[in-house]
Amino acid sequence: RGHTKIPLHGYNNFMHLLEGRDWPAFSTDGAIALLAEAGYPDGFSITLTPSIRGAAAEVEGCEIIAQMWNDIGLDVNFQRIPYGTLRPTLVGRTYQGATCHAGSPLSTPARGYGSYLSANPFNRGLEHPYQEDLMLRAQEEVDPVKRNQLEKDVGIFLLDNALTDLRYYTMDAVWPVGPRIEPWGEFVKTTDVRQINGYEFMQHRK
Repeated sequence: RGHTKIPLHGYNNFMHLLEGRDWPAFSTDGAIALLAEAGYPDGFSITLTPSIRGAAAEVEGCEIIAQMWNDIGLDVNFQRIPYGTLRPTLVGRTYQGATCHAGSPLSTPARGYGSYLSANPFNRGLEHPYQEDLMLRAQEEVDPVKRNQLEKDVGIFLLDNALTDLRYYTMDAVWPVGPRIEPWGEFVKTTDVRQINGYEFMQHRK
């Protein structure tokens, strides 16, 4: 139980690669001023949807973000729908709004770069030739030292220039994974066995 402040997706155990970069201290007045500077002095309306897949506090964490946005003048339509309804709109790029996602830490940042690439159906809201080139090279690199350098370059670029995918919190959670669970193999996606998935279908043995 607890939480860790992580500024960037995939860098849970690799904060040293970011050279001390972090978000500045939050200021409600500062956020309102930034909105006005961007041309939204009265805020704007936005839909926010949690991806409900059984992770700890996934809905509550998203509700906190909605409240923070309300505090700076945004009109937030908080939408709670099944993930099976949400996902096709994300993959089809028809969803208009923001989403909250829960996931497990990555063994290395490059493992999570696939969803940043322009060829991926899921779009995180940023596409840049320099960033994409670095990510592709990091995914292909087998030398850990060289890969870490590429991951460092990617992380610094995202934080300094193009970040739209931030990590709000990381929660220590214990999933009922072990010998005393119901069979759930049919729900596991085998395209990438390096990351746990299908955890929303795990149940204690009855």
